[in-house]
Amino acid sequence: MRKCLFQIVIGTVLAIMTVGCKQPEHDSREEGARQLYKDLVAITALYTDSIVNASDSTDLTALYLRYEKAYDNINNNVAPDTDLFMKEGENDTIILLQQKLRVALSDKLSSQDMHLASDTIEGKSESHIATDK
Repeated sequence: MRKCLFQIVIGTVLAIMTVGCKQPEHDSREEGARQLYKDLVAITALYTDSIVNASDSTDLTALYLRYEKAYDNINNNVAPDTDLFMKEGENDTIILLQQKLRVALSDKLSSQDMHLASDTIEGKSESHIATDK
């Protein structure tokens, strides 16, 4: 009886120690969220400055496309739902920086009467499609 009680106590103590020593998974997710935040802030600030200093619409188009690709690459290289572990203030900061980037892009386009390059064809689209007539 004593041996059985001793084994139960030892088993309970070992279980408590094992659970207590385990690192919570959410800590690594929160660290990932901090890194995601820092990366997104850095890339958005970098491209905002570049857009402000761009000289023509071709540069603006290329910069904005590279920004979107870099932003997507950052988001795709983290675990799914990492952004859910960001603090509310961090999310707000990212949104404000993205708005600042879009305002800078809009101001640059309107101040010099520029337009982003388009990949569409002018005119009736049907005239460019082969038909079986």
